[in-house]
Amino acid sequence: MGLQHKSIRPSSPPIYPIELHPSAASSERWHLGFCNWKYTPIKRGFDSFYGYLYGSKDYYLHDAVDTFEPELKVSSWLRSGPLSLISSSVRLSRELDKNGFGFWNNDTVDTTVVDRYATEVFSEQAVKIIERHNKSTPLFLYLAFKSPHGPLQVPARFERMYSRIRRKARRKYCGMVSALDEAVGNVTRALQTAGMMDNLLLVFTSDNGGAVYEGANNLPLRGAKTTLWEGGTRAAAFVFSKTLLQKRAYTHTGLFHAVDWFPTMAHVAGVPPSLTRNQDGVNQWDMLSKGRQSRRQEFLYNIDELDNNAAVRLGDWKLIVGRPGIYNRWYPLGDTKWANRTEFKRDRFTDNSTYLLYNIREDQEERKTCMEVNLR
Repeated sequence: MGLQHKSIRPSSPPIYPIELHPSAASSERWHLGFCNWKYTPIKRGFDSFYGYLYGSKDYYLHDAVDTFEPELKVSSWLRSGPLSLISSSVRLSRELDKNGFGFWNNDTVDTTVVDRYATEVFSEQAVKIIERHNKSTPLFLYLAFKSPHGPLQVPARFERMYSRIRRKARRKYCGMVSALDEAVGNVTRALQTAGMMDNLLLVFTSDNGGAVYEGANNLPLRGAKTTLWEGGTRAAAFVFSKTLLQKRAYTHTGLFHAVDWFPTMAHVAGVPPSLTRNQDGVNQWDMLSKGRQSRRQEFLYNIDELDNNAAVRLGDWKLIVGRPGIYNRWYPLGDTKWANRTEFKRDRFTDNSTYLLYNIREDQEERKTCMEVNLR
């Protein structure tokens, strides 16, 4: 979910109706808009919420930001909702930025988390939810960690694990991944202790490729976050269950789009198919649980009318129209002199009228185009 070029702003309403029952908890970034209280998680089906209603700038300060076009004014209806805590300090550049503290416990601001690392705070809350849950009723727990994501911040004990890495951004990024790994381990341990692992479906996934300009690495894939290359659009994921999967310990290379999670999870939860029809996503449970062929043969990466580019996948073939982005290489880990000198240059395609065609099954690294057409 999201918008072209920017994420959903706090002043925007959610873009999808949510209704959850019988027991649902959320510990994470909401990031679906909260221009009115009725659009916040506990008014949209969650029994509890703990975290950011919008993205946070800092892992320890937990500050939030919203931007408004200069000609817009913050009207009274905004001040009556969650945005009322946004600071009155305003700086005017291309837009108006309004900053304020942004960590919530249901509908109450929680200042006790100041100076505490967000990843650890989220996992601790998830563990509490698991420990307090009445196991006679189902539980849906949505845990959307902020990490690893800029700004690059991590407790020193995790960064020291990678002291051999010279490049600071890469060292911190690796530390953030280890902090996330520990947090996930704490949550799964709590599930095991609570006796919930035998009747559980655990999904671990991401929303895009790594930001190589902030310490991530996508090798052997090309490109980075914000681009149309596989390195910017492909994300790792796994599904775990002791009882629900008929085929386990395997890797599936079939097509699966982020929008497929909704109908797939709804199916597992017993939601009638009639309630998930006319959606972009398709139910991929047979693919995940039995290793069967993906039901998806195509998907749209994006159509960007401002950047004048687009990409589409059909079977094994991927067509890119226009410039794929501004990070177009295969970026090394970053400890060589060559990498330090050239790694993050904003290398651009000079012509946005180019058509590039790749066979992704045979060439997932997108090194050999099967067609390159310039219309000029």
